[in-house]
Amino acid sequence: LKNYNSDAQVFTVEHLLAAVKGNDIDNILIECNSPEIPALDGSALEFDKIIKKAGIHHQENYFKKYIIVKKEIIVQNDSGSKIILSPSNEFKLNFYSEIGNNKESILFIHPLGADNSVFDYVISKLKNKFNCFSVDIRGHGKSPITEPGFSIKEMAKDISYTFNFDNPVNVIGVSIGGMIAMNLAIYKLIPIDNLILSDTGHKIGDFDLWQQRIDLVNSGGLNKIVDMALERWFPKNFRDTASDVIEDCKKLQLKTSMKGYIGACQAIQNEDLTGKLSLINQRTLVVNGSEDISTPPKLGKELANRISGASFKELKGIGHVPPLQDPDLTAKIIQDFILR
Repeated sequence: LKNYNSDAQVFTVEHLLAAVKGNDIDNILIECNSPEIPALDGSALEFDKIIKKAGIHHQENYFKKYIIVKKEIIVQNDSGSKIILSPSNEFKLNFYSEIGNNKESILFIHPLGADNSVFDYVISKLKNKFNCFSVDIRGHGKSPITEPGFSIKEMAKDISYTFNFDNPVNVIGVSIGGMIAMNLAIYKLIPIDNLILSDTGHKIGDFDLWQQRIDLVNSGGLNKIVDMALERWFPKNFRDTASDVIEDCKKLQLKTSMKGYIGACQAIQNEDLTGKLSLINQRTLVVNGSEDISTPPKLGKELANRISGASFKELKGIGHVPPLQDPDLTAKIIQDFILR
């Protein structure tokens, strides 16, 4: 690294920066008292251990800024080395993966107002048998944010631009994630083996319901709706007894971009897959929490009845987000369905 405003240079930074990137850190101050970073064991491993020991702080209400490259940019030094930045029509998402020597792969798509961490515990239970990919949808987590006005189909295309699966994968989507998963199957955007649709619907709510939520967020940010959203995520008895989970979910919702949240609400508001479900030909399981008030079991059963050969499973006592309320049960359902 070189500071062009002075003669300061620091060498052998690649392993340290690899560890920083590998831990998804994008805001860090590194102080050096030498012109060279220690080599340690010659890899990023020791730096990774140090970072994990120190801990990573997730900043609330901190949103990334993105640079849009509209024309090709070339930066070249005196020796002829250069970096080229080129515009792209493809929209790529942030994702987390656990890849091993497994034949089967699973793609996880999270609900509204969340990020890929919704599936962390579920993935920890499944990663020894499946390659796992958990994505941040547009405007959520660490994925790029765009102006509202995009559709569920466009959000599905984001995934097809991000991944290049050679073999069919298993897909599980929760809530809006389920709508995105259905679009992936309907428009054949990625090769899919089995489809698990959790607490979702071919049409969720009505136009006015979503407009009320959009207006609330526009008037006072996500603070206006976070308590209501959590009431719709989890039944009261769980909220009363799992305060740590509820607090973590509240932080998760509040760190979501307003533009991303509103854009996703508008996408759900305008989505109706009723006439397209006959195009889904994957083996499909529809899962629904018995206490889900956002997408109640009645809607889940209707969805399953409209998809050829789909089966339906109701989860007693579970609300809208099974991977957070009962991750062990969720992992078992996923594994049993895929390996059956």
